[in-house]
Amino acid sequence: MVTFPNARRTTQRYSITLHCSPIVDVAESLLGKGYEICIYDKNVRISQLTGTNADFIAAKLPHLHEIITDDLDKVCSECDVLVVTNKEKEFENVPEKYPHKVIVDLVRQYKELDYEGNYEGISWANINKNVVQNNKLERTMMKTDF
Repeated sequence: MVTFPNARRTTQRYSITLHCSPIVDVAESLLGKGYEICIYDKNVRISQLTGTNADFIAAKLPHLHEIITDDLDKVCSECDVLVVTNKEKEFENVPEKYPHKVIVDLVRQYKELDYEGNYEGISWANINKNVVQNNKLERTMMKTDF
């Protein structure tokens, strides 16, 4: 569920500004280290990228069209780790609909949580009240350093 938090439609040309999004670098790094990723973003239309945006994405994520979708259910169903990079109303029910995942929340999407999975928030205390949170995670992913 990686999304591009700084992807905003401009009113003049309806273009997307991706070159300011730090998650592009994270996605590029994960792909470069061999991780399979799927990106959900309802705002990004590959066919509408032009100019510096198109050049930037071609250099950073040349296969973006293969890994990006506007189907939130597809991403949440297929991925083991969901990274929330911007607050969206459509993400509110993700914990209830997709239990037993790892959710990494970079924006504090949830104020309180009773999630049957592992929730990791960045820079705040654990808000998941579910006992499953205390279960040891069995990791099959390779370790990476950024």
